[in-house]
Amino acid sequence: MKKKDVRIGETYTVKVSGQLVPVQLTGDCAFGGWFGINRKTGKQVRIKTAARLRGIYIPRQQSKIATELYPCGTGLAVAEMACKSAAKEWYRLQVRNIYAHLYAYVRPARGEQCGYVYVAEDPLDENDQLLDPTRLAPNWALDQVVGQLCEWIRHAPVLGE
Repeated sequence: MKKKDVRIGETYTVKVSGQLVPVQLTGDCAFGGWFGINRKTGKQVRIKTAARLRGIYIPRQQSKIATELYPCGTGLAVAEMACKSAAKEWYRLQVRNIYAHLYAYVRPARGEQCGYVYVAEDPLDENDQLLDPTRLAPNWALDQVVGQLCEWIRHAPVLGE
């Protein structure tokens, strides 16, 4: 980021002690940079340069992408449509925040409730399963993401048919 783009009161993603955390800027520092509050710990931090700011913070619940439901027993054709829809939403959100670490998860079919695929930084439920530990890279093309999601779905035994 550039110094001219920084606004006091805004919450940014900042690397603090090796972790990306949300920091709300509270004011300018007399020695240069800004003071802020780490939203995870509540502690005050000093940001010396705008280069440490990774962009405006987007909460994880907003980073959830595409929960695409599809009917049980319809096979891979409908799952492929779900992959395309999830990939489009991945692209839209990845463009907004290139630092988001997005992974594909699957919610297994349970009883009459069908399974579905979604993309997020963290699983929405403790029972959801990671399709593959590979991150959906921000430099991938939309077609690559669709292909990768479909490939992972083909090998996922948990969706139910």
